[in-house]
This record gives sequence, C-alpha cells and structure tokens, in this order.
Amino acid sequence: MTVLKDMTKLLILIECSLAIPMAQAFNLPASYEATYSVSRGGKAMAKQTTTYLSLPSQHTLSDTTEGTHGLASFTGFKRNETTNFEIAGDKVTAIEHKMRQKVAFKKKSYQFKLSAKENIINGKNKKPFTLQTDIKPISSHMLPLWLSAQVCKKSVSSLKNISIPVLKSKKIKTYDFNVFAEANHLVRVERIYPKTVQKSSHIWLNTKQNCIPVKTLHKETGEPMIETKLLTHNLITKPNK
Repeated sequence: MTVLKDMTKLLILIECSLAIPMAQAFNLPASYEATYSVSRGGKAMAKQTTTYLSLPSQHTLSDTTEGTHGLASFTGFKRNETTNFEIAGDKVTAIEHKMRQKVAFKKKSYQFKLSAKENIINGKNKKPFTLQTDIKPISSHMLPLWLSAQVCKKSVSSLKNISIPVLKSKKIKTYDFNVFAEANHLVRVERIYPKTVQKSSHIWLNTKQNCIPVKTLHKETGEPMIETKLLTHNLITKPNK
C-alpha cells in the first residue's frame, strides 16, 4: 500500500473521530486546541493539530496533519483542512470547506461552498461541480462535531442509531452510526458499513470531558489496525478576532 493511500485512510478515520467539545448541548462550543497521535499497526505514523475558534461572526475548524515517522515522514506528508460552519438550533451546517494535501511530489485539493438561499453547492474536486439540493449536508471534516453534539445532547440509551447526510467528493451520502454506553463515562460510536464492506470503525467519547474522543480504532481485512489517541487539549480563552 502506498503512503498516499495509507495517509488518506488515516485522515478519513481522523475526520470521523476527532470530535469538537461542546460547552453545553448545542450551545456554542468553547474555542480550543488539541493534538492527536496516529499509529498504524502499533507504530507511530502522524500527528494532527486541531484548532477550533468560536467567534460572533463565524465558527472555524482547522486541522493540520503531518507525517512524523516512517514513510509518512520521509515523503513529507502534510494535509491542511479548514471548514467554516454555522450552528442553528440542533443543526450544524458546513458553509465552506477547503482541503490541501501534499505527499512527495503529489498534491491534492478539494473545496466546496454552500449558497444556502439558492440551495446550491459549488465545489471543485479534480474538476468543478455543482449540486442543487434541498439537503444541506456536512463535510466529512464536520462529522466529529455532529457526532459529539448528538452524543452530548441526549441520554445515550435514547440514541441507539443516528444518521447524517455527508458531502463526499461530489455526491451526498448517508452515514449511519450505532451508539453504545460503556463504563467510566465513555460512549462508543460505531460506523455502520454495508455488509459487503469489510471494515470497522469505533470512536470512544468521554461524556465527562466535553465528549472529546479518548481513543479510535479502524480495521480493514488484511490491513494493520489504525489507532488515534488524544495527546493534549487546551481551551483558548481569548480567540483572535
């Protein structure tokens, strides 16, 4: 498996696992910075720094992931991803999303912007695309925010399973999850894949720690286990305007 494919899988996993801490259910999240380690088969591979800023005019989530060990470090893997979004009631809507990725001599980018009044999404993957839809999906980058909000706002026993429309590449897909209460204030969120897909993804959120994940695991048949762990988490008391 190439480093590019390896790191792309890692980032997809991270997007589904690094949840934004909510100060209260569906109130504005507290601004923060967190770091996460990423390992594959028990070996360190990358580090991600996540910054969330909550300002009166906008909410911004930014991630920077860099290869720290092995081929990921040797090839200079780096990925920057930013999403501006809105919170209205119990809804989180991605307004604008940008991603840039570099590994060795290969570069990759992706972006989209929502025009809410016209129900149009304009974006660019390898080629420009336009979607006209009444559905306002989130990006895969926003999945952790939505999962965290869902887990924190209700008792876990009332959730059972949850779904969300996600804009992936240039198509809107529905992602499904099961939710399980565990000991020590932990909640495990499991991605539901089609029966033909041999994958498993699990996230453990700590309800006493603003629902941030303490561990994630991802497994594919014939591939080593991918694990992420929270390293540091600090609130930003005075975010820059």
